Amino acid sequence: MGSQNKLVAQIDGTSLVRRVAATAVSAGLGPVIVVVGPGAADVRHELAGLPLSFAENHHPEAGLSTSLRVGLDALATLAPAAAGALVMLGDMPWVQLRDVEALLASFDPSGGREICVPVHGGRRGNPVLWSARFFSEMKGLRGDVGARELMEAHSASVHEVAVDGTGVLTDVDTPEALRAAIAGKPSAPTDDLLGRTMTRKALLVLGAFTLGYLIDAGWARLVRGFRLEREDYKKFVLGNFRVHHNVTGYLLILVGLFVHPLILIPMGLGIIVGHRRRDRLFWFMERTQ
Repeated sequence: MGSQNKLVAQIDGTSLVRRVAATAVSAGLGPVIVVVGPGAADVRHELAGLPLSFAENHHPEAGLSTSLRVGLDALATLAPAAAGALVMLGDMPWVQLRDVEALLASFDPSGGREICVPVHGGRRGNPVLWSARFFSEMKGLRGDVGARELMEAHSASVHEVAVDGTGVLTDVDTPEALRAAIAGKPSAPTDDLLGRTMTRKALLVLGAFTLGYLIDAGWARLVRGFRLEREDYKKFVLGNFRVHHNVTGYLLILVGLFVHPLILIPMGLGIIVGHRRRDRLFWFMERTQ
């Protein structure tokens, strides 16, 4: 972005950060806490007159997680009994008031809707409304990561809220996106962050499947190391252990329906696919002898 602070760039006479803050204030959220870096006089000036509080992140270079932690610490001081927190990004000026209101209306921790995330066109976006139950885990994050990892870890508590606009998917994270925003033409919500997220998930699924397959292959190699006679070997692998191994795969899939689905489901499939492939190999050996 160069030397320009994108948050104070003007869109139709209003800065990016003021648009976001005004949306939070209009939704009746309280307290509204804006996390800023050291010496953010320009941001403070842009938000003058709005009923909100500032919390300073003294180490923004340590990553996004530090801003999240600073904001939650400030919330604990200003509203210790808060039931949840809506995490909004200052570079997403096209999030609409109706999007925030839809999240608030869907939020129901006692009913299992503890993490409310907006969805448009099958894609999850921001902001995300989190139950206070997850605050300690959110504060424990480190590095340049948000709370998306926690969302995957607590998938059973996630409630997707369908919204009409693309604002929940569109941020201003490149010079081109900033120029388009200033011109009043927001870039399409196919940003690099979405691409990186999808790539990471695809690699995670592929890795888990491969691990499951290798678990089965490793067991077969271990058994071969026993130097059993072929009939004993076939009976050992295809008999007792086949039942146990397939059950292991199916159990992983079942558990994955509730926790860590991107890991446990493909791992279970990898075990099952690997073992069935080995079944066919033994059948071929029987037919050829």
